[in-house]
Amino acid sequence: NASERTFEELSPLRDYLPASSVGIPTSVTGTWQPDERILLSGRVVDGKSMVNPNPEIEVRVAWAVPVGYWIVDILELSDESSLGVVRGFTKTPEQFALASGSATVTGVMQPSEDVPGLKLVNNIELLTTNLIVKNSRTIAHDGYLVSTNLEAGLTLVKPIFTEPIVKGLNWRNVAYTFNWVFFAGIVAMMWVRVTR
Repeated sequence: NASERTFEELSPLRDYLPASSVGIPTSVTGTWQPDERILLSGRVVDGKSMVNPNPEIEVRVAWAVPVGYWIVDILELSDESSLGVVRGFTKTPEQFALASGSATVTGVMQPSEDVPGLKLVNNIELLTTNLIVKNSRTIAHDGYLVSTNLEAGLTLVKPIFTEPIVKGLNWRNVAYTFNWVFFAGIVAMMWVRVTR
């Protein structure tokens, strides 16, 4: 499992969440914004089970496990930036009080759910950076944090990504490599003509 890193390393402000920061444990300290709760319905505890295995087609899933809400509250950091924090899962969000006061939250960083290549089943509302920005009072960090702090009345959410996103082969770079081979061939042909 990945070792914990500082939040400042993982999530630079005014920048996209680096792929190498996804799935990495961290902790962050701030003050809860009092009225900025996001409730995401139609979700289950295990984030990975909500991922559509075939993004080209619409997939509907009837879960045998409880379906409910992810509770997302906004944490305002000391630099006056904001971070969306998935505090947990519940079937009865109205029974769970709004976050208040200061807190240190440990968790795992996740990318915005509109990241290319990720599609959720059942047309589940996505937890995106734009949604967090609309609900926060300050500039927000890209992505969100899934809390690993156990809180009474909530079930811990298992994040969608538990390790960094592995970037595939960049085919443009491969094509550039073949350009150099082509240029070398031209130089060789010119050398043969000159020597004749």
